[in-house]
Amino acid sequence: MKQRTKQLLIIALLVFVTIAISACDAKKEQATETTEAVAGAVVESVFVPEFSEERMLETIKLLSSVDNARITGFEGESAAAEYLSEQFTAMGLEVSAQSFPVKAYVCNQIELKVTSDSDRVVEEAKALSFSAATPEGGITAEVVPLGMGADSDYEGKDVAGKVVLMQRGGEFFFVKTARAAQKGAVAVLFYDPNSEGAISATLTELSKIPAVSISRAEGQGLEAAVMEGNSATVSLVLEVVHEDSNSENIIAMYKSTNNPEGKRVIVGAHYDGVDTPAANDNASGAAVILEMAHALTDQKIVLPYDVQFVAF
Repeated sequence: MKQRTKQLLIIALLVFVTIAISACDAKKEQATETTEAVAGAVVESVFVPEFSEERMLETIKLLSSVDNARITGFEGESAAAEYLSEQFTAMGLEVSAQSFPVKAYVCNQIELKVTSDSDRVVEEAKALSFSAATPEGGITAEVVPLGMGADSDYEGKDVAGKVVLMQRGGEFFFVKTARAAQKGAVAVLFYDPNSEGAISATLTELSKIPAVSISRAEGQGLEAAVMEGNSATVSLVLEVVHEDSNSENIIAMYKSTNNPEGKRVIVGAHYDGVDTPAANDNASGAAVILEMAHALTDQKIVLPYDVQFVAF
């Protein structure tokens, strides 16, 4: 396991090294080595780093120890940025922060029930990022299946005051949601006909009505009930926070003492969390770039280029 982890880390760094050397060489036409040959030469002539799996695991545990901790624009993400900055600084790297405005969004509560069959709670339901919240007290309305949710799918159907159900595909989620709102629907349910679970997706900007994804089984079950002539009614409660905020990229530079041509390799990973607790997406990536920086600074390795680590 340890040997495999080391190999993966070396390969990851070599990919960036090979790309940077090839891209920065002003005499590209003279470069005849294959990627494999260049990578092999770098390993043999520059360094074979030592990595600490234990240290990476501790970083992942710390960054993913709290649910919803690193959502963009909120306090947990800011704390993670501070931690990464402190770690890079402790290694002796030049560290800076690049701040920028963001629209922060988080879903604090979602509850979806199928009320047409004894208030059955839908176990897997996800708010699409930037979905509007429900009014206080939630929404209870009849479900109208609309296939792909294209404009032609609305012909002959009354969706005013109802929840529309549609499949993923064809158009962007935001376009479909905006059309449903324009037609008078009070909420949208999406499902993916080619995947079992509820969709993790974004509308990119705040919608006018709630937009929620459910599993394929739930979506097809609601469709079937209506097609068989039965009514399908759902209740939805969705609480969200949407506000102007700020985020930042943490940039750490490992300066080479032997870099006459001013070459630079950039190694990056995003540290904010997608879903939760975001151990894989992407505390793992943040842990890898920290460990790469440790390998260079701990072993005082001299490279023929600078290495810039960026936690996005």
